[in-house]
Amino acid sequence: MSSEIVNRIGNIEKELNRVKKLYKDTIAIKKSNPEIALAQSRKSAESICRQIIRKENIKMQKEDLGGYINAIRQANVIPKLVLVAMETIRAYGNQGAHEIDEYEDINEQYIQAPLSALIDVVNWYFTKYHDKPE
Repeated sequence: MSSEIVNRIGNIEKELNRVKKLYKDTIAIKKSNPEIALAQSRKSAESICRQIIRKENIKMQKEDLGGYINAIRQANVIPKLVLVAMETIRAYGNQGAHEIDEYEDINEQYIQAPLSALIDVVNWYFTKYHDKPE
């Protein structure tokens, strides 16, 4: 096995472990700190998007979650329902990741929609996309 393949396998394993860790961290703190869980769900989606962009060799215009989602949408490489779930995470995640003028009380109930969307994205990524041949 060439060193390039060994390095690629090592990088893929690292990327997958990162997604798993972000996801587990998000679920672990959803009750104690829902605002941080919201930001973590966004980071999880960003990590998955970056991996898709690398794997599909997609050219980027804007390096943020919205830009990642738009680039993936234009490349037409993932199902539309997964894109909807990513948009849900992005929209809700903005409340946890950015200072917003109209502050909303972020509680466990508020984060149910993005966490449900994150579960859908993570399940799709690990069961359908990750093992897709290159």
